[in-house]
Amino acid sequence: MKVFIAQGLVNDDHLIFASNDCDTKRAVEHLPCLADVETEELEKVPSGSMQIAWRYEKHYKPRIEVNRYRTLSNNFFFKRSGLQDKFNSSNITHWPGNGPGTFQDLEETILTALRVNNFQNNRKRDDKSILRVAIQNLGSFFWNNNQKEIPRFLFRLRSICHSSRAVFLITMPKHLMEEDYFSTRSEQMSDIVISLEALNGDANPLYSEYNGLIKFIKVSPIRTLCPSVTEGKDWAFKLVKKKLIIVRLTLPPELNDSTQREQDTFSCATSNKILQF
Repeated sequence: MKVFIAQGLVNDDHLIFASNDCDTKRAVEHLPCLADVETEELEKVPSGSMQIAWRYEKHYKPRIEVNRYRTLSNNFFFKRSGLQDKFNSSNITHWPGNGPGTFQDLEETILTALRVNNFQNNRKRDDKSILRVAIQNLGSFFWNNNQKEIPRFLFRLRSICHSSRAVFLITMPKHLMEEDYFSTRSEQMSDIVISLEALNGDANPLYSEYNGLIKFIKVSPIRTLCPSVTEGKDWAFKLVKKKLIIVRLTLPPELNDSTQREQDTFSCATSNKILQF
């Protein structure tokens, strides 16, 4: 959420920061600063044949370099704040203001920002800025609406997003949902659904080098008839020298002391003798 808002400030986009759980103005004051990161090698992948795990020669290999080409995003340093002092923060609309803090009031605020700044698709703009809407902890106990209204509210936001130059980032506390079908219906009303899972204190040795998991639950094809094809739905993130690295989750080669290592005998045999027919 902080990176989403900070990237909007750097790109001079219009922002709407909505939250009933925290003070949005104080949260903006603690946005991370820009970091100057040069190109460096993260991990060297051997180009020759693999002697130990020869089965993984054609397996997925992580990207060797970062920031080699120009991207649409920037790097941020989370140990320093004060990003709003260097960039124009007047384009941020903090919600709720003096309103009731309901779904209807937030929707009216978004529609007003689209209309005033000409972000509809049928209107032309000289710049390439967009409207970024960040909604934090939608459906928590601090909201004045019933959780049953969340799917309908998300459906209206989805129609607004597809008919305007706007992008929405919404976080929802799934563990606070009263019924499971609220989460299922909310996922159906969204274009992209990502689940985050922390691995602090996990006893599984496969996750020892990671800090958390990223799971792509849903990726909808937008304005195309082709289905979305992703490299993998299970990703992981870890902290390496003050950097947040996101890699695809891969299983390591089996060790000698592993109990799941393939045996030399046939799977249908009960002894070491060869089957006789």
